[in-house]
Amino acid sequence: YNLTGSGSAYGFYNNASSSVWYYHNTISMDGSAPASTNAQQTVGFYQTGRADGVEFKNNIITISRSGPSAKTAIYMNTNTTTMVSDRNDFYISSTSGSNNIGYWNTPQTSLANWRSASGKDANSVSANPVYTDLATGNLKPKNASINNLGAYVGVSTDFDGVARPNTTPDIGAYEFTPDACVVPPVPGTVAVSQTPVCSGATVLLTVSGNNLGTGQTYQWQSSNSATGVFANFGPVLKSPDTAIVASISKYYRLAVTCGAQTSYSAPIELSVTQPMAGTYTINKNIPASATNFVSFSAAQAAMGCGISGPVVFNVEPGTGPYNEQLIFTPIRGTSETNTITFNGNGNTIKFGSSNTNERAVIKLDDADHFIFDNLVIDATGGTYGYGVQFFNNADSNTIRNCTINLDKTSTSGNFAGIVMTGHASFPTWLNSSSLCDENTIAKNTINGGNYGMTLSGHASALIKNNRVVNNKIYDFYNIGLYILGTSNMLVEGNDLARPTRTNTTTTIAVNIEGVSEGLRISKNRIHNLFDLLTTNNSQCYGIFLKNADAPTNNVNTISNNLVYNINGIGTTYGLRNEGSDNTQYYHNTVSLDNAASTAALPAYGFYQTTLASGIELKNNVFSVTRAGTGQKFGLSFNTATTSFVSDNNNVYVAGANPFFGTLSGNKPTIDAWRTATGKDLLSTTVNPLYTAPATGNLTPTAAAMDNRGTSLGISTDI
Repeated sequence: YNLTGSGSAYGFYNNASSSVWYYHNTISMDGSAPASTNAQQTVGFYQTGRADGVEFKNNIITISRSGPSAKTAIYMNTNTTTMVSDRNDFYISSTSGSNNIGYWNTPQTSLANWRSASGKDANSVSANPVYTDLATGNLKPKNASINNLGAYVGVSTDFDGVARPNTTPDIGAYEFTPDACVVPPVPGTVAVSQTPVCSGATVLLTVSGNNLGTGQTYQWQSSNSATGVFANFGPVLKSPDTAIVASISKYYRLAVTCGAQTSYSAPIELSVTQPMAGTYTINKNIPASATNFVSFSAAQAAMGCGISGPVVFNVEPGTGPYNEQLIFTPIRGTSETNTITFNGNGNTIKFGSSNTNERAVIKLDDADHFIFDNLVIDATGGTYGYGVQFFNNADSNTIRNCTINLDKTSTSGNFAGIVMTGHASFPTWLNSSSLCDENTIAKNTINGGNYGMTLSGHASALIKNNRVVNNKIYDFYNIGLYILGTSNMLVEGNDLARPTRTNTTTTIAVNIEGVSEGLRISKNRIHNLFDLLTTNNSQCYGIFLKNADAPTNNVNTISNNLVYNINGIGTTYGLRNEGSDNTQYYHNTVSLDNAASTAALPAYGFYQTTLASGIELKNNVFSVTRAGTGQKFGLSFNTATTSFVSDNNNVYVAGANPFFGTLSGNKPTIDAWRTATGKDLLSTTVNPLYTAPATGNLTPTAAAMDNRGTSLGISTDI
C-alpha cells in the first residue's frame, strides 16, 4: 500500500516463475500519481513469461490510485501460463485513466468480462473491502459482504497471527469479524465516479460515511428529479458499491436497511451528455449557445461524447480568421453515413507551429469520416507548417475546395500542404506506413511549401484507394506530389506549376517511390515550373518513378498527362523511370520546346535507367526542341537489358544535338532506332504543331499524326 511514485507500479510481478502460490495478500494500489502518463501501468498482480503451477487465491486487490496510468487488478500478459485464480476480491475505485478488472488478450472491464475471457475467478467478487484506516496502514476490511469468502489453503494465521478457520477463512491478509448492523442505519453520502459523463459510459456509484454491519443490505434507486419519486433498480446488495451504464441524466440515492428499518441517503445528480447530431454554426462574433460555437476547438470539444447522426458546422462567412490548431482523434459514432463536415465558407484557420511533433493546422489522427470544405488553411508563421495531416489510420476523410497557404520562400523541408505519413514529424517517411485509406483530396489549391502534398505507405502496408483529383499545387520548392507505397490510388486532373517561385532546388513535379500497385496518374498538367527562374540549371523531373514496382496483374498506368513550358535550363526529364517494373505510359504529351532556352545540359522526353521489366510506351507524343547546345533525346534507355515495348508514339527531336533515342549508344534517327531496337515500327517523327503551347493547348494539328494510335482501353483524353 501507499506506493506514491508516478511511474508504473506493480503490487506483485511474476516473470516466468513457476510453482508460486499467492495466498491471503492484500494489495492496495493507492496514492497520488499525477505525473504518470497513459503509457504507464498500475497493476495489482502482473504475470509475464510462461510459468506453471501458479496459484492466486484468497487475495484482495484494490486500486484507487490517481493519475492517467492504465489500471488493472490482474494482468495476464502470457496467458499460456497455467494458473488457478479464485476467491479473490478485485475492486477499482479510481476515476482517472483506463480502469479494468483484468487483462486477457484484451482489457476486461468487469469481473464478468474477466471470467468469460479467462475462465478464472468463478467465486471471486468485486466489492469495496472498506479498510479500517488506509492512511495509517490498517487494511483490515469492515465490509460484511466479503466476510468468510475464502477457501482453506493451509495458511493457519493471518498478518497479525490471528488463527484462521480451516473452513471459511477471510480473504486478504486479515481475519476480521464484522459488527452487526445498527438501527437506524446511517446511509452515508453517495458519490458518482464522474459527472458529467457521456451516454454509454460506465459509472461507479459509491457511498462513504455509512455504517456497516452483518445483515445490512443496500438498494440503489433513481429518479428524474431530486424531489421526485425514486424507483429501485438492480438487485438488493450486500455491498453498496455498484456500476451502471449511463443513459440519461438522473438522480441517484441509496436505501440502507438494517432489520425492519431503512434510511435513505441524500440524492446526487449524474449529468449525462448525449452524442451530437444536426447542423450548427461557428461564429466567434456572437455568444456561444446550444447551436453556435465561437471556435473550431469549441465545436470539437462538443463532440467529446461522439455523434449519433451527421454533424455539420457552418462557419459564418466573414468571421475569420480563427487562430487555432485542430488535432482530431477518433470520434465515437462516425461512419460512412454519420460524417462530420466543416463548411468553411471561405474563412481562414491559421496556426504556426513550434512543435515538431504537432506541425499541422488540422491533424486527423486515427480520425475517420471528416469533411473539410472551402476553408483557407494558413500554415505560415511557425518553425513547422503542414496544412492538413493524415496520420495513424485516418480513413475515409475528404479535403475539398480548400486553399492551403505555406511559406513560398523557405527552403526548409518542414513545410508541406497536405501530409499523409507514418511519422509525426517527417513529411516523407520510408520506415512505416501512415495506414490511411479511402481518403479524397479534391479541388484544393496549395501554395508554397517544400512539398505540395505527400502520401506515404510502406511495402508491408500499402495505403489503399486514396484519390487526389483536380487540385492546384503551386510554387513548391522541391516536390509537388510525393507518393510512396500505394494500392489503387488515383491521381487525376491536377495542375502543378510554379508561377511565382523565386528559388528552387532539384524539382520533381510528381515523385513516386517504392512499391505501388494499380496507381493511376492521369490527366495532370505539369507546366511553367521555372517562370521566374529561367536561368536556373537545377535538375527537373515531370513524372519520376523510382523503384515503384507493380505486380503484373495490377500495373501502374501513367496516361493522358501533359508536361510543357518547363522553362529552366537544367537537365530535364519529362518522364523518368528508374527501376520501376510493370508501368504503362499511354497517351502522354511531353513538350520540352522552350525556344528561348540557353541550356547546355541535356533534355529527355522519356528516360529509363536501372533494370526494369514490363514497361510499355504507346500512343505518346514527345517533342524535344528546346534551344541551346544541350543534347536532346526523345527516348533514352540507359539500361540496355530493361525489357520494354514502344510503339505508336510520335517522337520529334530537333535543334542542336538531337537524338531520336539512346540504347547502347545514341540513335539520331527513327530508322537508326528501329534498326538497333526493333521498336517503334508504327511510330512517327513529325512536328506535332501544337495549337497554342504557350497557353497550354497542346492539341496537335499535324495531319501525319492523326489516328496513328492503337486502342489501349483509355476511353477519354485529358
